[in-house]
Amino acid sequence: RSRDMIGRAVDRVDWSQHPDFLASNPSLLSKARAWLASVFPAVDSLQLREVTALEPGSTEHREQLINAFMASVKIVPVVSTQLVQVHFLSASRELAKEGANALSEAYIDSGFEAQFAATKRATEWLNSRLVGVKSNLESSEKELQRYRETQDIVNIGGGRTVLETELADNMQRLRDAERQKTLLQNTYAGIREAGSSDYKLQQVPSLLQDELVRRTKEVFLAAQNEVSEMSTRYGPKHPTMIKARAKLAEAASAFYSQLRRAADNIKGQFEIASRNVDSLTRVVDETRRQIRELDRQDYKLQILRRETDTNSQLYNTILKRFKEADVAGDFQPMKARIIDPAVLPKKPFSPNKRKSLT
Repeated sequence: RSRDMIGRAVDRVDWSQHPDFLASNPSLLSKARAWLASVFPAVDSLQLREVTALEPGSTEHREQLINAFMASVKIVPVVSTQLVQVHFLSASRELAKEGANALSEAYIDSGFEAQFAATKRATEWLNSRLVGVKSNLESSEKELQRYRETQDIVNIGGGRTVLETELADNMQRLRDAERQKTLLQNTYAGIREAGSSDYKLQQVPSLLQDELVRRTKEVFLAAQNEVSEMSTRYGPKHPTMIKARAKLAEAASAFYSQLRRAADNIKGQFEIASRNVDSLTRVVDETRRQIRELDRQDYKLQILRRETDTNSQLYNTILKRFKEADVAGDFQPMKARIIDPAVLPKKPFSPNKRKSLT
């Protein structure tokens, strides 16, 4: 019984077939004016009057039709059902039928129109959102591809595996080099402390473990013993003594020369081990840096992938809803229907003459 619904029903009726409707059904406003005029005679000065003849099709004429139509409608819900009875009271039995059917049909059509309008609004909104989300998806996909190309990313997982293998190998080599350097550390320190002193070099235990040093030392000690023994029997100018001293000098020279070569060898090994440690340390640090860089790239890549996946899922969801809304706009289930249309009454509903006479 809303005014909008009554207006829809009024527009369905051919009022040219019912020219006496307004005259027989004064509007509520006209009834109120008549009541005021009867109760308060002074109101006559306001020039209150009944429904006047208005030009058919004018706004004022339609408003009076709506008022009169609304006063003639009665809606009666059927208890314990979802049904309602639509009554239209009119002096014309044709209009009584047409008015009831017009209101029922207007109600059904308004439901379809409301559903269609809601679907249209939803479709338009989804379409506008779809354009924006599609743009975001394309932007995120381009950004992901641009990052891959600028960072020269082919397979971060495979590259990280290779680097991890290299890192493990180099760390093992570094540990070996550090162990070797540690073993030579004390010997190298003793050699540096001895400097050019052959006597101090003899105090470095590791040098004396060298095979050639040990052999030349044995020859040197034997020559010393021989000179010591001969000195008790021969004088310093004796040919045998001179020969023994010459042999001792030769043995001493060979021993000290071999001792210095062994020291130089230890120094070389230590310096090589030190360079290996420094070089492998740089290699290990660089490999770790590359792994960290790959991790940063992977982190950025995962962010871009998640953003792209999110936009893709959102786009697919909205696209699905858009298609569903588009399909739903083609067909809407009926929310109401006419069970029994109004028919021409066979006799007047009112007044009830028999009841009035009794």
